[in-house]
Amino acid sequence: MNLEQRTLTLSKQCKKSVTEVCKLYAKIAREPKLIVKGTYQVVKDIVYELPKSIIAPRQKTREERLSEKASQALTLSEVVAIGGSFAGAATFKACDTDDYTAAVIGSSVGNYIAGALSYVGFYATLTRNVEKYESLQAVREGARVVRDGFLTALTLYITEAPLVAGLIITGFSTNIAVAVNATLCTIIFTGVAKTSSLTNYQNT
Repeated sequence: MNLEQRTLTLSKQCKKSVTEVCKLYAKIAREPKLIVKGTYQVVKDIVYELPKSIIAPRQKTREERLSEKASQALTLSEVVAIGGSFAGAATFKACDTDDYTAAVIGSSVGNYIAGALSYVGFYATLTRNVEKYESLQAVREGARVVRDGFLTALTLYITEAPLVAGLIITGFSTNIAVAVNATLCTIIFTGVAKTSSLTNYQNT
């Protein structure tokens, strides 16, 4: 394959990715409740389905198993992302940036990178025993979720400071303002990511 053919192939792949992302967000825009439903499904898979599968195992469909594995990977990646925030801030600080840049930009970069990489890793690992579901396919679909969630994550990072500041101005304490922001961000991002994962494995 020559350079021109490679460029054309890359261009087609980029257009396809952009189209898929646009379709996902258009779907969510038409049905905003998908965000809440996605977050609810993750909570249900972790709090109810996971313990239930340990106490009273039952045969589940491939779709059910993939859904639960995606929820588990999302939950684990959110935990890792917290550590990524501290690592990102420390890294930026070590590069002689000021405290504001390290705390706001550094922590956001670290949060997303840690969450993205760990989600793909956890998803690929957790789905190893799902029938007719290869590791390479898991990595690709995990990467699609990361791709689909990037715009949401970027938007949330940008609006974080104004939202917290606005809550404080209206009379909320700093801790409550941060807690409200963190809760909203978690619900929105988890809902979008779960909707993306559902779309991916339903099309497999």
